[in-house]
Amino acid sequence: GAARSLQVRVELFNAFNHPNFGLPGHTLGAPNFGVVSEASGGRTIQLGLRAVF
Repeated sequence: GAARSLQVRVELFNAFNHPNFGLPGHTLGAPNFGVVSEASGGRTIQLGLRAVF
């Protein structure tokens, strides 16, 4: 028979869940000037399974 295999893959992005802050407000005179008001990029886990037969 032919060779068979099973592959398991786990990928982690931002595994420690640190916030990735956006850029501060840049409009002079606006109430949010110089204030960072966004954060993105929470933890992402991707799982994969591949069977070869």
